[in-house]
Amino acid sequence: MKIERKFFEIPFDCMKDLIMEPCIKFNSEGMSINAFAESNAAMVIFNLPKSKFVEYEFEGEEIFKISSDLLSKIMKRIKTQFINLEFKDQKIIISDENKKEYAIAVMHDDEVGRDMPVLELNSSFKMESVKLRDLFMDAEIVGDDIKIETKEKIILSAGELNKFNQEIEYDVVGKGKASYTLEYLNKFMNASKYFKDVLFEFSSDSPCKLTFKDELEIQFILAPRCD
Repeated sequence: MKIERKFFEIPFDCMKDLIMEPCIKFNSEGMSINAFAESNAAMVIFNLPKSKFVEYEFEGEEIFKISSDLLSKIMKRIKTQFINLEFKDQKIIISDENKKEYAIAVMHDDEVGRDMPVLELNSSFKMESVKLRDLFMDAEIVGDDIKIETKEKIILSAGELNKFNQEIEYDVVGKGKASYTLEYLNKFMNASKYFKDVLFEFSSDSPCKLTFKDELEIQFILAPRCD
């Protein structure tokens, strides 16, 4: 298999602080990742269809876990535009155009491959990802959670003794109100390095979904905080 390096690097760099050992699946359709954080409060979904590969031939199915932090470090040491991927002896072999090669052990697990939950999300807004990242960072100064409310505008609040509040006139769809853990939201926003915009979808007291999309698409889901 041959692919442009950035297509393989970006998803692992986005999730390395969130999921230590993501579940990865290779089959005839391409590569996919459906992985939960250790707490089960957050999930990442990523699909890399075979059309994104320069060369792709894969028979059967291979499902395994691998260290996202290790993989991210390796990808930063590879400087060529394209990489080759191969499975051999319970390892994934990553090589570049200069014949630099890494062989990374994979871990098989009966629990890998959990499905994406079915969500009914009634409210949404699309924002520049760096702007939403900055709002979450503003809120984290005074609190661990952020309350998000939409009703023709976006209303954000955080903190108890010390407080953060901001109202933003913005195009929103529907109405909703829920609280989410800022630690996870800020980890999701690692993706702001690679994606210009983010679609934030949620419903009252329900999970939220953040979708980052341009050449690639990666989604994060987070369970709400319960008072």
